Amino acid sequence: MSDGNKRERITIRLTKRYLDLLNTLIEKGVYNSRNEAIRDALRIMYEYHGLKVAPEKKAALTGKADEA
Repeated sequence: MSDGNKRERITIRLTKRYLDLLNTLIEKGVYNSRNEAIRDALRIMYEYHGLKVAPEKKAALTGKADEA
């Protein structure tokens, strides 16, 4: 894994409501884990603000390769 794909552990604090909603997405099968959901939320936020994530970086964030 190159330095650009190295992962670092962080801690976040969420209200009970946010955590419940996050867990609901996992229970419904929308995401497999909290990590996956949060990485996808970050990707969406970056795109919304016009920040492009390179395909290899996007795969690292989402855990999925782009489909052709």
